[in-house]
Amino acid sequence: MYKTIANFIITQKKYFWFILVRILSFLVIGFETFFGPKIVGLEAYGIIEYEKQLINLSTIFLFGLHTGYSIRYYKSQKKEESSSFLLSGFFHILIFFGLYSLISQTFSFGIIVFLLSVLIEQILKIKNKFNLAILFKPIFSIILVIYYLHYYLYSGKLVSFIFDVNLIYFLAFLFFFLFVRKYVSFNLKKLQLSFENYKLYFKNGFQPNLTSSLVLILFFVDRFLIEKYYEESLGVYSIAYNFAVISFLIASSVGYVTTIKIGEKLNEFDHLKELVTKLMKLSYFYISLVILFSIPIIYYINANWFKIEGFEKIALINLIGKTFFGAATFYTSIIYYKNKEYFSWGILLIVTLLITIADFYIIHFGIGDFIMIQYVSNSLLVIYCILINYVVRKKILKKEK
Repeated sequence: MYKTIANFIITQKKYFWFILVRILSFLVIGFETFFGPKIVGLEAYGIIEYEKQLINLSTIFLFGLHTGYSIRYYKSQKKEESSSFLLSGFFHILIFFGLYSLISQTFSFGIIVFLLSVLIEQILKIKNKFNLAILFKPIFSIILVIYYLHYYLYSGKLVSFIFDVNLIYFLAFLFFFLFVRKYVSFNLKKLQLSFENYKLYFKNGFQPNLTSSLVLILFFVDRFLIEKYYEESLGVYSIAYNFAVISFLIASSVGYVTTIKIGEKLNEFDHLKELVTKLMKLSYFYISLVILFSIPIIYYINANWFKIEGFEKIALINLIGKTFFGAATFYTSIIYYKNKEYFSWGILLIVTLLITIADFYIIHFGIGDFIMIQYVSNSLLVIYCILINYVVRKKILKKEK
């Protein structure tokens, strides 16, 4: 096992700096999670995190536009102009933002700048500027930490927690754009709004983006229901979720690299099978390592810092579910390379529906509190990962042979 892991790290040496920068960016997010609740209090922290996740959820309203652009870019012999893509994306965002504002009767300008950052991130990825592409979220977290310090020093919010979150998104976008502006060109001579390209972006990007949209919904369901029915527990849940999601994000960083390696072995079945098998073993090791080391850390942090009754249980439940889910990204890209993505989003759709139904059942019949919802949700998340593992081993690798 250790030899497999060592060989894997050696073969991925050229991606070391990308993974390191990505992990460091998530440590910044961890710092924000560690100090935020202590400074503003659990209730306010829960409100801030809820608004953050609501804005992040808006990515689904791109309907794969950004993914479709990258697919179109690589398929087209004449490379698509990024300026025209940004113009199409900007009009798309304005249209759906307008509809959202009318329906919700709210004006969340954070959504506009966040979705623009997603479009720009896609352009940077195409230009192989991966370290710059992931900058938006750590910049946001740094500004949020500064906001927490302002709150601590001056004992008050600027306007309201919800408005302030939107303001932080706006400031994060400004700084993000300052870093990346020279890689985002605006060629006015070639600037055009092509409805034909707009349709092609959706055609190419909708289905590949379906799984990630379901993941966003899946991760938001619990938060939404807790906010509506167990509002006093929203802050505790937010801390537990953020600690757990760091494990998921670190794993998905590795998954980003393994996606490239799997793509390189597509036409060599024996090597592909060997690689995917090793990645599966690596995922098992990662899950064991994270859970083993996290248990004493969670207990220590709560005993000496948060001092929240029952926090350890909530944190471990979330950690197990999110770690399984993250570790699965080590090898699941083979599903998309083999055009079997219906397995992934089909199972994920069923799991999302089951979680939603189970959560409403628990709430309606008063079977348990929000911890019971966490048990059900994360247990089904683990089951999803086991099923995906089975699909890869039995339905793709074996069938391909």
